[in-house]
Amino acid sequence: MGAFQAAAQSFGCEVHEIRIPASRQPFSKRADRVADLAWRSIAKLPKPCGLFAKDDIAATAAMHAIRKIGLRCPQDIAILSINDDPIFCETERPAISSIRYPGRRAGRTAARLLQQLMDGSRIDDGSIRIRIPPGPLVRRESTGLVELGDPLVGKAMAIIHAEAARKSINITDLARRVGVSRELLRQRFNTALGHGPKMEADLRRLTWLENQLSISNDTLEAIAETSGFCGADDLSRFFKRLKGLSPGEFRRDFRASR
Repeated sequence: MGAFQAAAQSFGCEVHEIRIPASRQPFSKRADRVADLAWRSIAKLPKPCGLFAKDDIAATAAMHAIRKIGLRCPQDIAILSINDDPIFCETERPAISSIRYPGRRAGRTAARLLQQLMDGSRIDDGSIRIRIPPGPLVRRESTGLVELGDPLVGKAMAIIHAEAARKSINITDLARRVGVSRELLRQRFNTALGHGPKMEADLRRLTWLENQLSISNDTLEAIAETSGFCGADDLSRFFKRLKGLSPGEFRRDFRASR
């Protein structure tokens, strides 16, 4: 928790920790007590905000609490979880974004360590510490479009989120559609988000490409055709410029983490 707080605060974010002692509640009343504590705690959070849940079960409970008090996800509270269990993440509405737990990597690492012990290798169990990097982030609707304080930026963001996955957004045309100049739109985006509308459109397009590469077996040519690129080479250049690795490398790394 300390590392998460430090990382969030380094970006200028305020952190509110919600602790719900579920195990201390009587078993027969546990579900109702936890639900009651959840919505009362969430209701006190500043809005809009993001909620990082300890696992998918907690994220599901938070989603139910949000609905109980009449809030919306992700417009009022965006939710991100850990584990990426499809039983919870895919059946909830909106579907929950989650960081995949690297269980296979942890298991393989443990097996290699066990093999070393069985081979007679000496291992200092008092000093060994193996860090397993987290799995990839699987983005879903719970971390989608958050409602912003600037209605002009919000209007432009709605267009970007609706259209950027399927085509390249022309920023001059976007400015015309929301009724302002290109320069004013750029200034308002920078004030609200810290980057311009072109970067926002590119990031939205990148997110869609990451999801397609993760969940489908479609070729790059097929993905390029449905997302408005001139071809696989055009898609690859765009992806590598923003992500730092090729689409093939991203797909391979994602599957290796499962």
